Amino acid sequence: MDRELDVDPAAGDPTATGDPTATGDPTARRPASWHARSGRITARKRWALEALAPPAAALDGADLRAAAAVVVELGAGTGEAALALAAARPELRVVATEVHKASVATLLLRAHEQAPANLTVVVGDGRDTLAAIGRQRPVDLVRIFFPDPWPKHRHRARRLVGPDLLGLLAEVLTPHGRVELATDDARYAAAARRAVEADPRFRVLGTARADRPVTYYERRALDAGRAVHDLQFGPADTDSPEDG
Repeated sequence: MDRELDVDPAAGDPTATGDPTATGDPTARRPASWHARSGRITARKRWALEALAPPAAALDGADLRAAAAVVVELGAGTGEAALALAAARPELRVVATEVHKASVATLLLRAHEQAPANLTVVVGDGRDTLAAIGRQRPVDLVRIFFPDPWPKHRHRARRLVGPDLLGLLAEVLTPHGRVELATDDARYAAAARRAVEADPRFRVLGTARADRPVTYYERRALDAGRAVHDLQFGPADTDSPEDG
């Protein structure tokens, strides 16, 4: 998930703290894939969360099922990539998920100004949103840009891209769907590729840069001299760009 510019404590919010047992779903026992962060929510951001956040039913309707294609961004941060895609591709239904409320508020404010009719913002763990959409229709594209890298060995289970997510993706992606991952952590990129290559349900499609804007965290990585690693993968029978 794209790491955020500013966030709020999220105290008492089981979705934001990553306590799966508090959601009432006994099968959702998984570690949070994001770092808890603290910060301040301004009055304008609080207004955005209260007035602009769509209801949960926004993802339960004929318009979602009728969309030409559905794109889900896991950890959209403040929405730079999601907003750009929604503006450039009005035929897509773009769903931007984020756990950190201050970042969501910024995304909502930007969406309010730009008014893309094809963008839905969801506050919460994107894996839950992905599963909910998959129960209604297949997903065409999943985007994961600059997730928390969890570099320490004891925290590896918290990495978003791994066997659990691959299992979910195998259920929800269209037969020719695609996942786009970008990270500035070389070890994360290598581990993600190993996980994909070890899973017979998937194949690596390429490592070229995805069509996305340079987000805040990518700019920060480049300014610090860190290379950005891209990985695209999809179901085993998906054609790759190199297949021509």
